[in-house]
Amino acid sequence: LTKYFDGSVNTSPDSPRQPHVRFTLRRRDGSPLRVNATFKNCTFDDDPCVQIQLHTEQDYVSPSRKPAAAIPWRYYASLAFLIVFSLLPPALLPGLNIDNDPRVYFPDDEPAVILDEKLRAQFPNDQLYILLFEGLALFSDDVLNAYHQLVRTLEMNPLVDKVYGVTTQDHIAGSEDGFLIEPLINTSELAKTTALERQQQAISDRFAKNALVSSDGSAISMVIAPIALENSMQRLQLERIILEAVEKARLAKHLTAQTGFIPLDIAELRSMMRDNMIFIPATIMIGLLLIWWLFRRWLAVILGGISIGVVVNSTIALYVLAGQPFTLISSMVPPLLSALTIAALVHLYNALQYAAQRGKSGQARLQHALAEIRRPALFTALTTAAGMLSLATSPIPAIRTFGLVSAAGVMLIYLVVVVILPPIIKMWDKATWPRTGAGLRWMDKIVRPLYRAGIRHPAWVLGLTVIVLGAGIPALWNVKVETNLQEFFAPDHPTRRDTDYFESKMAGTGSLDVIFETGERDGLKKPEYLAFIRSFQSWAEKLPEIDKTVSAADFIEEMHWG
Repeated sequence: LTKYFDGSVNTSPDSPRQPHVRFTLRRRDGSPLRVNATFKNCTFDDDPCVQIQLHTEQDYVSPSRKPAAAIPWRYYASLAFLIVFSLLPPALLPGLNIDNDPRVYFPDDEPAVILDEKLRAQFPNDQLYILLFEGLALFSDDVLNAYHQLVRTLEMNPLVDKVYGVTTQDHIAGSEDGFLIEPLINTSELAKTTALERQQQAISDRFAKNALVSSDGSAISMVIAPIALENSMQRLQLERIILEAVEKARLAKHLTAQTGFIPLDIAELRSMMRDNMIFIPATIMIGLLLIWWLFRRWLAVILGGISIGVVVNSTIALYVLAGQPFTLISSMVPPLLSALTIAALVHLYNALQYAAQRGKSGQARLQHALAEIRRPALFTALTTAAGMLSLATSPIPAIRTFGLVSAAGVMLIYLVVVVILPPIIKMWDKATWPRTGAGLRWMDKIVRPLYRAGIRHPAWVLGLTVIVLGAGIPALWNVKVETNLQEFFAPDHPTRRDTDYFESKMAGTGSLDVIFETGERDGLKKPEYLAFIRSFQSWAEKLPEIDKTVSAADFIEEMHWG
């Protein structure tokens, strides 16, 4: 054996051809046992060593060549689990309800939600899609006819409840018998008026000004009020329908801005989908590359990819099974669980590698690794899940659901890594684990001084931590609370840019509903109540945040003027 010991010292540990010899041992009953021995140069606790790996012929038999009766049932159970949870959750994901409606962030018993539901039972939906048109000859026959045809086309769509435009908006005018209600711009009588007259008539209407037509007459808008849409995907479908109709009406060259709640929600949806398409694959690829860099085992990489897919897809499928909306907050679940799964896998593979360095192989290596990580991994999973479950106390449904689902995902990580994978590793892990790679050596060089300093000087470490945290306390006053969804986008984002441009031409796109109740039948017909509402409007219009107010009192006043 001395020759092989010396040969291993002179052979690189990374060489594919290590010194090896075949010899025969005698069992206790005297029967022969043929063994292949491989001698490999390695280090253990920074001391040079020679690792001897013994393999029998049975060790080289792959599971595919073993008789079914010789394969443990746990292997079949683990394999079935991975197959089922790799195929079933993706089949459920098409039913995922992606929704960023602000109402999904409020509990059902929130006063604002109850009031809004009561208001929407009698008044139109405030989730609007607004189009802004500009260009030469905006009030010409061709443009107005195309504009009116676009209104009628959209009104016929089942997703649209009502369309407000300059060719359909009611205009109150005086007549010999009192007043007359007619379209602001009647497309059936365009021959009786000039483009300039139509422009002036639109600007002079108190309801259309700065809502459907700009004060200088250079732009007109179209406001589409849909039916109560269920989720963001339906709003995305509505956008496609609207833009196709605009293109068909040959008004695309006049369309300069799209704004309102629905374009904002669609922008959030696209941002969420784009981020997921970037960060989820990036997290997985970086994690798998890290596993390969640390352990140089294809088995580790393949099982890592399968584990991440099972954990992430199964956890997201819980949103479908629970009937909960998938929101911007929910989009943090996939990258979070991907990273935690990779961390758990690194712990398992690291324990297998250290067991291999101690001369263990086969089942003994796996058992040693599991004995090292089972309890720490369990406590880590429980504490992490407990932290996630603390979010279940939040009154915001989206955060509460995120906490519950994430906690379930963390426990699923423990189940997959510590319970499901080991029987598969036991069956297929026949090769040697390379000695500590460059990645682990660099990590050891960084981590070793840190944990030694923490053990040897705990008081200094705690004191320094308190000082650093204390120095950061003044920065808490610089935290800005912002709920304006427009501020979530950069100033040059198309949605924010269109909104800012629209508001430079028209009134603001945000609305505030104020409800007046008299407590008596037909009370709002009494002049004193109408006068009170009008005085409230006059007060509100003086506020710098208010562009325009509209109420029933305005319509009654306009009829009197007519």
